Amino acid sequence: MAAPPAWHQARHATAPRQPLRYMSSSSTQGSAAASSGDSSGGSSSSSGGEGVYVVPFPKLSHTMTCGQLVKWHKAPGDQVRMYDVLYELATEEIAEPEYRVGDFAGNVVMLVEAQEEGWLAARLVQEGQAVVKVGTPVGVVCEDEDQAKQLSRQGYKCPTGDVYDEQQPRVNVLTWQSYLKTGKKQVKCMG
Repeated sequence: MAAPPAWHQARHATAPRQPLRYMSSSSTQGSAAASSGDSSGGSSSSSGGEGVYVVPFPKLSHTMTCGQLVKWHKAPGDQVRMYDVLYELATEEIAEPEYRVGDFAGNVVMLVEAQEEGWLAARLVQEGQAVVKVGTPVGVVCEDEDQAKQLSRQGYKCPTGDVYDEQQPRVNVLTWQSYLKTGKKQVKCMG
């Protein structure tokens, strides 16, 4: 895999590590591709308890409805540090059709990285699954390593099928950021 861009490497060297912050699915509604990760959204309940965060399949544009999880970069039990790449996704829906030219013609591969720290407890979607809808829980991260091991042994049943749907049960959502893996331009989306 090619080295991350210079701006990304510089940020890794200087950014302080941060603990996981609460972000409800309602705080991501309408701003999934650009969220501050503000934790003032109120209380939440999560199947799995406090300190359990769902890793979503992100909405990278307002027109994006689905994609494919191409490759996991973390395995269950792995420590997740801020800016660690969790997985790669591919989609053809990152821009409106009328703007798909040059680097955005056809499939685009994005790297999704964590903006929080913890331990990957489970992968809920496997690599290469044909179609993954936006908002689908694809993984689970726990703040505590022992909690992640326990959740991994017991299995995790997510109470929602879409973290961005306000009609479904609310869950804690892991703050993420993505950037373009291929192409000439460096494009960032945050959630």
